This record gives sequence, structure tokens and C-alpha cells, in this order.
Amino acid sequence: MKRQHPDNPDLFWCPKCKTYKARGEFYKTSWGNHGVTGYCKECTYTPKSERTCAVCGNNFIAKGRKKYCSEKCHGRGSHRNKAKYYRERHPVKIVTKICVLCGKQFSYESSQKRLIKYCSYECRIKYACRAKYDRICVVCGKQFISNQSVVKTCSKECARRLIFGEKISVSCPVCGETRAVFSKSPTIKKKKSNVIICERCRHNKANRERRLLNPEKTTVKDKARNKRKAMDITDGYVRGIIRARTNIELEDITQPMIDMKRQAIIMKRTLKQFKEWRKEYESNNPDVQGKQRTDEEVNGGQGHDQS
Repeated sequence: MKRQHPDNPDLFWCPKCKTYKARGEFYKTSWGNHGVTGYCKECTYTPKSERTCAVCGNNFIAKGRKKYCSEKCHGRGSHRNKAKYYRERHPVKIVTKICVLCGKQFSYESSQKRLIKYCSYECRIKYACRAKYDRICVVCGKQFISNQSVVKTCSKECARRLIFGEKISVSCPVCGETRAVFSKSPTIKKKKSNVIICERCRHNKANRERRLLNPEKTTVKDKARNKRKAMDITDGYVRGIIRARTNIELEDITQPMIDMKRQAIIMKRTLKQFKEWRKEYESNNPDVQGKQRTDEEVNGGQGHDQS
């Protein structure tokens, strides 16, 4: 039977109901010569019916060829079908072996690709951790057993002594501090002496050299440190002022000189603060004019008192 009616081109044959029907009674499609589906709309529609899930056994209502009630059951059913097909194509063989550690006989499936030598996980761990090499410690000469052939020492203490050497005492020539270092450290190998400058003195020396080479270039940290020292009026700050304004060496500056200079700095700062306070609050008085006002602004009223 021809698909299209020989006399009327708008009629098409439905093989399911075996009649000619109009074009509007078919679904449109992009494939084919006529642009309509093979069955009409009535024959294509499948009513919903109650079914039983092939995985969980629950009843559900669906149409078409649906077998599973949810996506979870669909995944399980698909996996089950693939496994069944794989077992049919690759039958399972049982292999029997003897454990290399305990000698117990065990069986496993040949489908497992990895090579199995042990009957259990405990036997595998015991076999991996077993001691099988007799070694002699290169530090203390003690004989020990190891599970690796490259081990040279019997303990962590001997390993530390082998790598870093023994602890020795060194002294700093600047501050005189004594500390313990390892004999095989790079500093000891380079100096070949027990007199080594400590880290703090080395850092201070490097900072002094940097300031001498670049006196105008100061970092933010240097500015903050100098400001903190100036606010606290420490001995180092006072000693630096004495050395900058006089030609006295640091070794010749005594503690009484530092105390006297500190008192002078405190008095100078107090007087400056008092002048600023007086200029702000008292000199704004309109009754204070002429020479008195000038003296107050210049030297805090000392000129007016003398006159």
C-alpha cells in the first residue's frame, strides 16, 4: 500500500489502523519524503498503565517501555544487566594459592587483575614490616636488624649525630653570649673556630654598615624604631645624640652623662610643649598686645618679665 493516496495528495496511509487519514491527523517530522510520522496521532499515543519496578518491586504508573520507577532503580538495573552480560562473556575461575607468610591456603577469583600473595591484610602488613637485614650502626657500632638495606644508623639520635655532628659550645666575641651548635654546621666548617658572632650581633652590624653606606636611605622599619626610641628616650637614643653632637666615642660615654642628657631632653620637650599650650590658649587674649604679646610668642614671656 502506497503511503500517499494516488488521487488526493493530502491523505496518508496509517499501517496500524489501516486507513487513509488527513495530514493534520499525523505528527510533523523533519525526516521522510512527506514530512509526517508513520502512525497517526491516535495510534502513536500510548495510555498510562500500572507496572511493577524490575529492581525494587514497587508499583508505579507510566507509559511507553519504562521498566523502573526512578533514576536510582534505573542505574541499578543497568549495572545489573551489564554485570550479567560480562559474566556470560567472561566466566569466573577460582584460583587457589598458599600465603607466603603463614603458609595458609586461600582462594580468590581470577578476574582480579592484581597479583595476590597473602591470605589477609594482616599478613601483607606483617610481611612488609618484617626485619630482614642485619646492619651495623656507623656511629656507635651497635648491631641491629632493619627492614631496609640502606639504613646506616640504629636510632634517630645516631642519625642526627651522623648528619649534624656533636654539639659544641661557641661564644660571641661582641656580646660574649655562649650557645650550643652542631659541629658539622656550615658556619663551623667555614670559620673553623669556636668564636662565632651570634645572629643578633651580626644583624646589628649589618644594619650599621647599611646606614653608613646609605645614610639618607632609611626604611619604614628604621623610622618606626627611631621614633619609638625617641619617645622612650632610651640609653641607645641618648648615646647616639651625644656621639652625634660631640666627638666622644661610645666607649667613653658613661651612665651619668646619659642621665644628664636625658634630663635635658625632658626639660626641653616640656618647655616646648608649654610654649605651644600658652600660645594656643593665652596669646589669643585681645588685651595682650604690643611687646608683651611679642615676647610671649617668641620666648614664652621671658623678655616681658626682664623688662
